[in-house]
Amino acid sequence: DNLLQQAGTAWDTTLLHSATTSVTFRPSVSATSNADGLAVLYGTAKTQSTFVGGYGYDLGFAPNTTGITAVVFSEYTEPGAPGPNFVGVSNGAVGAKLRWIATALLPVPLKSLHGPVTVTTTATSVSVYVNGARVLKATTPISATARLGFSGSTGGLTGAHSISGVVATQA
Repeated sequence: DNLLQQAGTAWDTTLLHSATTSVTFRPSVSATSNADGLAVLYGTAKTQSTFVGGYGYDLGFAPNTTGITAVVFSEYTEPGAPGPNFVGVSNGAVGAKLRWIATALLPVPLKSLHGPVTVTTTATSVSVYVNGARVLKATTPISATARLGFSGSTGGLTGAHSISGVVATQA
């Protein structure tokens, strides 16, 4: 629903046992949305499947980001981001701001993105593809044993964020 200051996560209860993964999904954002966004999360084996972070800039996974690498899809200009409608890789927070490893503007607004999104990982990198074209590559370590999750949030603006058609594979 279109509610203010909401956060949610969904974690897989089984662990990935390879740093080489591929996750494909279709994001969906309400047409009236202008609020924060959603993220693909790679937690550690110690990340609890019930963990939910804060709303707004925290995007459902911060500020307690120990061991979590997040691929963020945001509608809002988060602190340190290149602008609204961007994708970014974060591996933690500094104070009230996410620490960005890399960011890039999305080719279309998040609410207009209806094609597939794919996030691939290796032991040393994360790549993001939108409609088959790579839009971001970041160098960051990914654990060989990880918990896959998704998160979403709103802050002072409303929005509904969801995903469908998730296909996750590991090498």
